[in-house]
Amino acid sequence: MNDPIDVWAAIDEERRALVADLARIDAGQWETPSLCAEWKVRDVVGHLVFPTNLQEQLADTIGSRNLPPFVKSACELADIVCHGEDIRGPLGVHRDALDELSGAGLDDLRTRMGAV
Repeated sequence: MNDPIDVWAAIDEERRALVADLARIDAGQWETPSLCAEWKVRDVVGHLVFPTNLQEQLADTIGSRNLPPFVKSACELADIVCHGEDIRGPLGVHRDALDELSGAGLDDLRTRMGAV
């Protein structure tokens, strides 16, 4: 079994990586359909933050330990990894987050989320 994952460090790293990827896209790419049905890249990022300046708002969440009620930190990590890929896929941006996380303890993350 892999070492336990530092979920908050992983959340911060995924947020940092997504902010960096978003910094490289142009204004038109924010309107690209994402992998989430009927959502554009802008909509998925808006799901991760309260929308105003989405990229800046996402950057501001790095280091934050605030979660919605009843949400586990492991679920927050799954959300940022999953939606990061929803955004990156249609934009042609590659980040193999799951491989990186597996080295940090994906088994531990699955346990924390209640997955088998």
